[in-house]
Amino acid sequence: MMARRKVIPTWKAQDIGAESSKLDKANAHTEVTNLSVPNRKSQCEFIPGTPGEAAGALAQRIVKLI
Repeated sequence: MMARRKVIPTWKAQDIGAESSKLDKANAHTEVTNLSVPNRKSQCEFIPGTPGEAAGALAQRIVKLI
């Protein structure tokens, strides 16, 4: 919540000692060619059994992933 209220400083070329003539699009080193939203896939699986059995099964699955 506090990050949302934080003020982000904005600097001009003269504030950081840069030459305004070198900050135009012709001197840019990057160009945005495409924007997209990443596809997120989530899976949920319930592990049956008692809490102890489920914890053991979960631990085995985590070990396989590592």
